[in-house]
Amino acid sequence: GYRDSVQIIRITPPLRAEIHLYAWAKSNPICADVINYEWKIINKNVSDWTDFSTAIWSDIDIGSATNDKGGVDSTKNLAYGYNGTNNDPQYGLAPPAVGVIIKEATGHLNSQYKSDYASVLKCGVGDCPRDSLEVYRVMHGLRTDGSDIINPITNTVTRYRYSGDPVGGSGWNDSTQGDRYVFIGSMIGDVQSLDTVDFKTISIIKKGSSNLASVTDLKHCVDFVISVNN
Repeated sequence: GYRDSVQIIRITPPLRAEIHLYAWAKSNPICADVINYEWKIINKNVSDWTDFSTAIWSDIDIGSATNDKGGVDSTKNLAYGYNGTNNDPQYGLAPPAVGVIIKEATGHLNSQYKSDYASVLKCGVGDCPRDSLEVYRVMHGLRTDGSDIINPITNTVTRYRYSGDPVGGSGWNDSTQGDRYVFIGSMIGDVQSLDTVDFKTISIIKKGSSNLASVTDLKHCVDFVISVNN
């Protein structure tokens, strides 16, 4: 009854990242309920970072987590969650929608000004990464097993899961309800020693006249808040 086992351990040197976070909000913004986050990620290593990525992973429970849906809008650098019904056990009628926006990813040699991937993760069905390798794959717009995400409507490869319009019912939309996470970020590339990545994100919540109207209001506000500076 004895069996030898071999465990392979991936050993990597310390990243040596120094991270500064500044969070702020305007007292009377055009669209209320917005928090801006400005992350400065400094490479304090003597070596360059190779193929560096940044991302926000958010558990977007909207009242009860059992009836949520999620979506993305690549044109607005937005990943969002909304209620699958118009009556949430905690919020009641017309529950809000919550979004995470990539505002900027700059300050490094390979500067990019947009998100490169955005997914809605259903952790109960194996979409959520369980280790560093699976996180790395998801941070490159892939599935946890390293395969491409295929849009079932267009049958094409995409980095944006559920990129349809749930209000109008067009495109690829989340078809079931349950606990959802949003995962959105930018593939930075190589970051030299002592170089700084400026990663700016926005969290926003909007409540409309219905669960789907909340999505419309959320997207409408993105165009306003993305241009606001401190």
